[in-house]
Amino acid sequence: AMYAAKRSGGSLVRFHSQPVNARLVHRRALADALPEAIRSGSLHLDFQPVVSLDSLCIVGFEALVRWDHPVFGLLGPDDFVPIAEESALILGLDEWVLASAASQIASWNVAADGRLDVWVNLSARSLTRSDLADRILELQNEFGLRIGVELTERDGFASPAQAEHAFARLRSAGINVALDDFGTGRSSLFRAV
Repeated sequence: AMYAAKRSGGSLVRFHSQPVNARLVHRRALADALPEAIRSGSLHLDFQPVVSLDSLCIVGFEALVRWDHPVFGLLGPDDFVPIAEESALILGLDEWVLASAASQIASWNVAADGRLDVWVNLSARSLTRSDLADRILELQNEFGLRIGVELTERDGFASPAQAEHAFARLRSAGINVALDDFGTGRSSLFRAV
């Protein structure tokens, strides 16, 4: 109950109940299985097209990680990424997504004789890696494509100075950066008059 109250922003009251207990058991089962899922290939990527507004052509894809869990079925990132973020597992997950997305898009580029880019959502924790820009540049050179990095609005505003520093480091290396899920949290383009 305490952790549920903290996750909801604090200064709240939550009571322990059967549904809360069931969620905790489910979460624990996912946390126990996640390291093996990262190692074994139970994770896969779905790709969402990125369309140029100028040409209306597909210019790349955003890689979206999914987990085909043997008991719970197909899980989206909201189901397991927060669990990975609570430990060092997120670094391994982000590395797997980067490498897998680059490899897949490169194979599509070869098959279609095209030039598609890939965008990857990374955790705030991965953005603090001092070697992140070097790793992305290494993958870009290896696979002959551009890799863009996205950080969710939630992560970006949790530590704005850290996000700004990480984005500046990536941009100075020539890596595109973006804020994902903008307007779903604390900010929006709406301005009150």
